[in-house]
Amino acid sequence: MIIRLFLSTVVLISIGQISKAQNSTSPQVNNLSIGSLFGYDYSIQGLSYGVGLMYEYRPLKSLGLFTSLNYEQTRRKILERPENNLEDIWKHEIYSLSGGSRYYLNKYYLSAALGIAYEGTSIKLKNGANSKPDFNFNLYKSVGMGVQNTLRNSDIIEVEATTYGTDKSMKAGLSAKYRFGK
Repeated sequence: MIIRLFLSTVVLISIGQISKAQNSTSPQVNNLSIGSLFGYDYSIQGLSYGVGLMYEYRPLKSLGLFTSLNYEQTRRKILERPENNLEDIWKHEIYSLSGGSRYYLNKYYLSAALGIAYEGTSIKLKNGANSKPDFNFNLYKSVGMGVQNTLRNSDIIEVEATTYGTDKSMKAGLSAKYRFGK
């Protein structure tokens, strides 16, 4: 876990050193961004991916308040049946709505959020049969650090190293967001 955090920090600092800094004008107060999530679910032990939509209100240059709507999915092979050469796929899905804050240090930021998740699991057999998903509500949380790169058209690309999820499904990963400018 510490090695992953250290490597994520090194990658973010490296990206920040080669990217263009934000201009010194005050940041846009209302922002909308869309992006993707990629990570490793260390509770389930499988690769995770998803998409997210985020709205941020930034009343101060160093503080932003945001709300985020995400969909995440983790899949993992769970069973091999030698008699008919079939593998079952275990699928875990999370729909989350969270709110949090960001603290900005020029183009770098720290973020934290809490929210509610609607999560469930299902099994898809290789022969096409599916089990009925078992969905429940749970607490969703995320903590991360990121870097922003301003584009020529005033839009922003964000890359964030983060840990996110629920008690049943915690992940370490990266998110990349496209923030619409003025």
